[in-house]
Amino acid sequence: MVQSLEHDRAAALDGLRTAYAAELLSPATFEDRVAAVLEAEDPAGWLWDLPGSRRRRRAAGAPRALVVVEDGVTLARLRLPPAPATRLVGRDAGAWLHLENTSVSRRHALISRRGGACRVRDLGSTNGTFVNGEPVLVADLRSGDELRLGEVLVCVR
Repeated sequence: MVQSLEHDRAAALDGLRTAYAAELLSPATFEDRVAAVLEAEDPAGWLWDLPGSRRRRRAAGAPRALVVVEDGVTLARLRLPPAPATRLVGRDAGAWLHLENTSVSRRHALISRRGGACRVRDLGSTNGTFVNGEPVLVADLRSGDELRLGEVLVCVR
């Protein structure tokens, strides 16, 4: 089993090197993902959004929109951009999903769409990213999921 994990890590590192050489990853993203692959139990999970990845879900259950809810009131509805796309979520004024709540970090998370898959990636936020109540660093999003960024609830539709 250890040999298989090491083989998977080597394959993931090769994939990252290839993507970096093709200028699909910035130097900072490349470094972050190499560090993550070296620690991950599922190294291939860090390549899902790169061209040629085999870890794509079919589009049937793919979410189409995010609904921001606070105290039972809908604050915003955003249609997810068509794939491939990656969008910033946070308090930063330039964020695609700009949230004013102070429990949300300036650069809280990324929402990415590749093929039929949609994922959230926490960017080291102070108050965390949760999918259906579970803390996550990276997670698939499906229609019906509840995404919580700090204290802000985002319903995935």
